[in-house]
Amino acid sequence: MRSLTGVSNPTTDSARLVLAEAKKAFADDSLTEQGLRDILQTVKDAIASLESIKESQSATKDGGQTAGKETAGEDESANQTQEISQGIK
Repeated sequence: MRSLTGVSNPTTDSARLVLAEAKKAFADDSLTEQGLRDILQTVKDAIASLESIKESQSATKDGGQTAGKETAGEDESANQTQEISQGIK
C-alpha cells in the first residue's frame, strides 16, 4: 500500500478498512479457525485488488495504451473491494 500512497479511491479506502478490521480480529482471543480462514481470504482479496490498481498505474505510466481497460479494471476492483468490506462485517 505504500506504493499507492496518495491514491484515494474506493478500492484503497476499502483495503485500509479490511486491514484495520483484520488487525482487530487477530487481537481477539475468541477468533476461531474458520474466522481466521475468512479473514485471511478477505485480506488476500484486498491485496489482489490493490495489485490490480498498481498494475493499472504502471500501464498508464508506460504510455496509456490501456486507458479504456483501466477504467473497467478500476470498476471491477471497486466492486470486489465492496464485496470484501461486506464480507468482514
